[in-house]
Amino acid sequence: MASIQELTDLGTALAAALGADVLDHSVSPTAELTLTVRRESVVRVLTHLRDAADALFEQLTDICGADYPTRPE
Repeated sequence: MASIQELTDLGTALAAALGADVLDHSVSPTAELTLTVRRESVVRVLTHLRDAADALFEQLTDICGADYPTRPE
């Protein structure tokens, strides 16, 4: 299992590699990396996570969305 520092470094590297596609990244106290991405970039980000030599993720654990109907898009 990766340490919190390793996941923080990975989140920073992914945000740099994906640029404006990544809106935010964080690591929980239980060592879970979360990336917040633009909705139109989900496929590009997931493809990068799977295929990029610095990532090579094998499993998608969760994907979430939120709807705020009173907010403008």
